[in-house]
Amino acid sequence: MPRGDLSGAWLFGADLSGAHLERANLSSAHLDGANLAGVHLERAPLVNAHLEGAILSGVSLEGAKYLADARLEGAEANERTRWPKDFDWEAAGVMKLYSS
Repeated sequence: MPRGDLSGAWLFGADLSGAHLERANLSSAHLDGANLAGVHLERAPLVNAHLEGAILSGVSLEGAKYLADARLEGAEANERTRWPKDFDWEAAGVMKLYSS
């Protein structure tokens, strides 16, 4: 399973769509405005990660660690985005877009 250490990385507006980042350490990473559509982030540590305004459509965040500590204000998700059990994406400031 993929791993990597991207902690503290500055990836503003990066296009990482479709990447497999399962278990990758994204703690304190700056992914503001990044395109993360379809990215696999299962069990990835996201403590203090900056995901403000990121595109999270179809992202798999099941089992992501410390997602409640990430900054998600203005991030965009859709009905295919998968959240950890009991995570309140609305309270975190995520906007949900609906496919037509």
